[in-house]
Amino acid sequence: MSGPPPAAPASKDEVIALIEAAREDLDAILTEYPEEELVRPGPEGWSAKDHLAHVAAWERGVAALLRGEDRAAAMGVPQDLWDAGDEDAINAVLQRRDAARPLAEVVAAYRAAHQELMAEIGRLSWDDLHRGYATYRAGWNPDSAPGDPVGYTVAGNTFGHYPDHARWIRELIHANRATADGPTRAR
Repeated sequence: MSGPPPAAPASKDEVIALIEAAREDLDAILTEYPEEELVRPGPEGWSAKDHLAHVAAWERGVAALLRGEDRAAAMGVPQDLWDAGDEDAINAVLQRRDAARPLAEVVAAYRAAHQELMAEIGRLSWDDLHRGYATYRAGWNPDSAPGDPVGYTVAGNTFGHYPDHARWIRELIHANRATADGPTRAR
């Protein structure tokens, strides 16, 4: 979730198009697989539902950032953990926190977080997306160097983030299918 996108978009409309195209693939997972497969953890311990909750949390954080608010608070992450800058630890806290949530609740939060983020991006100008991260909020930035444009953070939490999770979800579901007696913890 860091650094500039591989091919930098040339306009805000292109940013939005990239986000929506990548999001379509992630959203398709909700219709590709039955609920029992979406809630079953894979070999790494995460379920598809956990991945969707993770994406929603990071989107909420970016939406808060674009409003000049605290990302950690918006994501429900303790400030000391956020300040420590350990993304793996943050992700582990998010996964443990959301693991028991019902799929319908996670999907609703996933959709709401995306709408919230897109509304915040919609109100920004192309120039706003090129302003430095610290212009919006000082503090640790997991997505890029301190002076990098906030657009890198947007990219890293949308079209630079969704494809990884779509791939990981499909891999975990296929791994579960290949293992007749794989993890079957109900959620």
